Amino acid sequence: MATVKRIPADEIKGGAVVLRFDRSGVPYDYYARDLPAGMVQSVKKILAENHVKFAFVRETAQKEKEEEKNRATRVQALLEHMNQPIAQAPGKTAPEDVVTAREMHDRARQITKDIMSQVRMGNAVDTDASREVVSGLVESCFKNPETFVNLSRLKNFDDYTFTHSVNVAVIAISIGRKLGMSYGELRSLGLAGLLHDVGKMKVPERIINKPGKLTDEEFLLMKMHPVYGYELLRTDSGVPPETVKAVLQHHEKSDGTGYPYGLKEREISKYAKIIAIADVYDAITSERVYHKGIGPADALKMLFAWSGKHFNEVLVKFFISLIGIYPAGTAVMLDTGEIAVVLDSNGGPKPKVLLVTDEKRNRLISPVLFDLASRNAVTGRPYKTILSPVDTDEISINGSEIISRYMLTPPR
Repeated sequence: MATVKRIPADEIKGGAVVLRFDRSGVPYDYYARDLPAGMVQSVKKILAENHVKFAFVRETAQKEKEEEKNRATRVQALLEHMNQPIAQAPGKTAPEDVVTAREMHDRARQITKDIMSQVRMGNAVDTDASREVVSGLVESCFKNPETFVNLSRLKNFDDYTFTHSVNVAVIAISIGRKLGMSYGELRSLGLAGLLHDVGKMKVPERIINKPGKLTDEEFLLMKMHPVYGYELLRTDSGVPPETVKAVLQHHEKSDGTGYPYGLKEREISKYAKIIAIADVYDAITSERVYHKGIGPADALKMLFAWSGKHFNEVLVKFFISLIGIYPAGTAVMLDTGEIAVVLDSNGGPKPKVLLVTDEKRNRLISPVLFDLASRNAVTGRPYKTILSPVDTDEISINGSEIISRYMLTPPR
């Protein structure tokens, strides 16, 4: 059984599994996983610069260590199998942890739909069910952070409102974890993401689902949804004050041009700033009746252009570092001639991808997982590398659809 132990920050060693520090907002890339021995000195320097005194590390019993070793062996065997030439691994299906994550996303969306539907009918927000959903998301974030952040690429055209709410929670929790927030803080932040649009259930459906541009009167009603959400949640003792404030402020902008109150940067809560980034990123990358979703890479460029004006500049940079230079859902051209869709960015230039064509650009029946970080054991060179991103409109490939189809495929 695993226990948590507090140790002085300067005593951190290679292999330490850090769950959190005594200060939030610390840039640390190894939460809930082993700290590489070669990164210890660099990490200690960062901790000292951020005035961190203590780290909370997981102590693992021998049995769990053995299980972890066995799991690592199985994962390595799986990777070796996946890295075989395509001809030897046709129709590779999704690993079990990926399918489990997708099933959790589906459950979260269905529960969120039930919660929102009850509010639409005039009932109170089921905050117990909401907290249960968010607790599951936070646990998943710590157990499998790479798979978790990619859940936001799962889209559902018919259930956009509810899928969007879950995706905003997923993205917000991922940003919070990158910032070093505690479990409690992540639960409060995730709850704000899940319920940020609950006030829309008090706006007429004809306005919410209108395919064309809203009239001035309709837009004024729409701009009231943060206030409606605030009114629904402010008297609920089970909802933290910072969550309620984030719901109220998630459409405020750093330059004071947001709504409902036109607050400026220093007046907006940190949670609201995070939710704002997650909200806009998921919205502009989603397909709607009245809006064609844009690619993840272009979405990041837009967020960066808006940083300092609409969004907090530092948080946008944190988000971009989390998503990586090739965000999940980006279509890329490989040096082999194959086209692939990024599944897991790894935060760097060698992501895990789903191959969607062969070397001659023939579409594969099923997407095939390949880790671009893998190398030839003899030459030391990577088997495949990215040449450039590809315009998905030109090749008629929908990255989110490819990822969804892959995650819907049960493991064999």
